[in-house]
Amino acid sequence: MPIDQRARWVAPYALFLTLSGIGYIALQPPFEGFDEFAHYSSLRQIAHTATVPPYGASYLDSEFTNYQGPMPYGSGAPPYRAQLGARSYREFFAAASDRSRYTQKYGAMPPARFQESRIPNWQAQHPPLYYLLVAPVVLATDHTSLLAQTFVLRLASYLLAIGGVWFGLTSIRRLGRATSGRATSGQATSAAALGFILYPVLLPEFFPEFARIGNDSLCLLLLGYLLYVMADEIDPGQRLRAPGLIGLVLGLGLLTKALFLPVAAAVILWLVLCRTTADEGPLRTRLAHMPDIAKVVAIIFVVGGWWYVYKLLVYGNLTGGDEAIRLSRAGGMVLGLRDHFSLRAVVRGLASIPVTWAWTGTWSLARLPAWLELPLVVLALWVVLESLIVIWRGPVKNVENVENVQDVRNLRNLNWLTVLMTVGMGLGLAHRTFQGIAVGGNGNQGGWYLHILMPWVAIAMGGGIWAILRRPVARTMFFCLAAYAAAFHLMAIWSEAALFSGCATKGDDKLFQFPSAAYCFDQASLVFDQLGVLAWPRIALCGFVGAIACGVWMAAALVPLPQTESDTRPG
Repeated sequence: MPIDQRARWVAPYALFLTLSGIGYIALQPPFEGFDEFAHYSSLRQIAHTATVPPYGASYLDSEFTNYQGPMPYGSGAPPYRAQLGARSYREFFAAASDRSRYTQKYGAMPPARFQESRIPNWQAQHPPLYYLLVAPVVLATDHTSLLAQTFVLRLASYLLAIGGVWFGLTSIRRLGRATSGRATSGQATSAAALGFILYPVLLPEFFPEFARIGNDSLCLLLLGYLLYVMADEIDPGQRLRAPGLIGLVLGLGLLTKALFLPVAAAVILWLVLCRTTADEGPLRTRLAHMPDIAKVVAIIFVVGGWWYVYKLLVYGNLTGGDEAIRLSRAGGMVLGLRDHFSLRAVVRGLASIPVTWAWTGTWSLARLPAWLELPLVVLALWVVLESLIVIWRGPVKNVENVENVQDVRNLRNLNWLTVLMTVGMGLGLAHRTFQGIAVGGNGNQGGWYLHILMPWVAIAMGGGIWAILRRPVARTMFFCLAAYAAAFHLMAIWSEAALFSGCATKGDDKLFQFPSAAYCFDQASLVFDQLGVLAWPRIALCGFVGAIACGVWMAAALVPLPQTESDTRPG
């Protein structure tokens, strides 16, 4: 029977995602999430001064610049020291007096009110919506310690992301209703559900990406809701059901992050192509639906487009990104590439996108050996390739050979929109690679940003996974690699716990460097004790153990049940 019809897996799946996220939230010391201290500064500035931080005239919170704890490792040239001249985790724990002073100041006393330092806040480049929504959480937790406030802010952000996943799960049934009456719909929605179930296993970077303070979580919420709204928009012979709502969601996305520029462009392009390439009716009839799309564009511009006009007028750059503005002031892309271009840097930067999409950890960017991470990346790329093949070929008509959610030999299928959005974001990240090289950086880009598309990509990946599982040899290989991915994730979690506790360090080769072949397991009590100064190891342990238990519960719920006559009916 289709695995989504009884939905016994939904409750353990939701708990698995939530508890895994809580584990990561509790495991990380303050500011270990990507760009976390800059996001934290923006939140505190809005909460305490009621002013949105303008780019170029905003500075990091002195609560951070005066921070007396350890900081994430840098990623420039070796030897890798902590960022901004601070102490590394091992150096911090080597000084016994620092431990008690830190516990008293950051574990018990509330942070001081926001006060600007002399260090510019580059994250003021972002639109303000996320910060305006989460700033009240800052005010509600100002009486707590820095450690407690960081935990709550991370949790609030992570729950936004989980909300996006939940909208995506709900969209599966809407897609099923849209294809009701077709023999493919039951197994098609099963494939989509399978994509959601296995996504965090195949791509564990999902968890550290959203278990931090940052606006990506709101992006995922909005994109999950966009999928929910657009799940019925598959018939180009009909007018858009909710053009105003589609435009509103995309406009709010533009007020959250510039990553929505390629997303909004992809949605508009898909809607236009669906209505102009449909087989039904003359072209004049199909063009009659263009006013609906014009309404979407108008609302997008009114709600969020003005921010980018402001950026263009004030900074001379549409996206308003920090690197883009600095590059523009330095003479532009061509001049920068002339001085700094390197084919090795380009290849390395582009290759970093799929690698860091699968796994990269936290801001210290310490790695496990490449030969350990390679199977994880190969598995992710294999599933992507299978998914693209399924989308291109479309499902066969035999009910036993269903591979996808809808008919896909035309552009009406939402999976084509997923492809357009992913390609658009990928091109944006590739462009940032060249920007990074042009300003004299290494050009490496974070593939973890692609996780904001999780609900869309999960449904598309489900078709590829379903196709793999239909082939006996491929199915065996897939399950072996998936089991390895789960084991890799556990290795990575322990390695980061060892790093944050000072037992391990980041070596000159960027790998976790352990003091012995025991990989700090012989010092587990020390790891647990020292991590308790900077984080919440008991909560982290409960979260991860609970997530594993929910994984077992979910696997038991997915054991095939005896089919009844009603289970075998089409749709």
